[in-house]
Amino acid sequence: MLDAVQGLFLSYVSGGGSVEAAYHFNVSFDGGQTQTPLLMDTGSPWLNVGADYLPDGTYQVIEPQPPYTPPFYSSSGKAYQGQWVTVSAIVTGGNGASFTVPSLTIFRSTSPSNVAMMGVSTRMTGLDPLNIFLNVPEIVAGTWAPGYMLDQNGVLFGYDAALAQQFLQVPVNMNLGQRTASASVTLSPPANSGLTQYDATLPFLMDTGIDYTIITPNQPDTPNQPGNPPPNPADWEQANPNGGQMLIPDVTVGVVLGSVSWGFNTSQCGGAPVNPAYARLAVPSQYGILNTGRHFLASYKYMIQLDERIGATTGVMGFLKV
Repeated sequence: MLDAVQGLFLSYVSGGGSVEAAYHFNVSFDGGQTQTPLLMDTGSPWLNVGADYLPDGTYQVIEPQPPYTPPFYSSSGKAYQGQWVTVSAIVTGGNGASFTVPSLTIFRSTSPSNVAMMGVSTRMTGLDPLNIFLNVPEIVAGTWAPGYMLDQNGVLFGYDAALAQQFLQVPVNMNLGQRTASASVTLSPPANSGLTQYDATLPFLMDTGIDYTIITPNQPDTPNQPGNPPPNPADWEQANPNGGQMLIPDVTVGVVLGSVSWGFNTSQCGGAPVNPAYARLAVPSQYGILNTGRHFLASYKYMIQLDERIGATTGVMGFLKV
């Protein structure tokens, strides 16, 4: 477990990382009278809360509406309708520790009206003001570093430099169009399949909102990223019994991120906690991405720290072997 003696540590209210419904915190929008469990999602950058949990009197509609795009989740293809509103939020962990954000812009979804997501991704520089983790009062005041640490038990703010130095650190920058670290990704096909190995440099995303891995290949014309053509899904994927597609068996996925490396074979998916439930390809993008789900925290504790709270283009990402 992360050192809960220093700073502020909030444990998940839904149990540890081995629990299927983990990574939730209780959030109150009415001064603590009621609480709603929200899934901490390190893959999205805003709170997306359904109207079922935000009745009249708990929010103020922003007029005119800010120029933010309504929430869309590429992992599921889900889009939402509603309004941007301001709220006061109290975030409480299973251990009773909490912090209060007096005013935060969030999305109040009316369709569907039962979503409960707390996005805390730091990939998008223009959305820093919406990130509730960057609005912890001590971070706003500059007393604590603008970042956080995660493990399978909870989140830590206000950690000291000595703890941060225990993590293997890699630079965060905008080199690949997103504020994140660069991952070297290799897809090695099954033996005698006739398929060609795929190599790419992709932005890295550790995403607690999913339990599987998504590889979004670069388009062939991606700037500064020449490489072999994207893998053809018709050759590399098969039907997923639970819906959608997944990579065929015996594909080896290898990742190198600075001095940190890991991988898995798709035949191992759905087994040990360190492996994803499955892996799939997404439509190639000018800026692809390696999206590794919450299973990653069974192998590494995770840190993200920006050089500035709002609008930074650089920072560090850290990994500490479990």
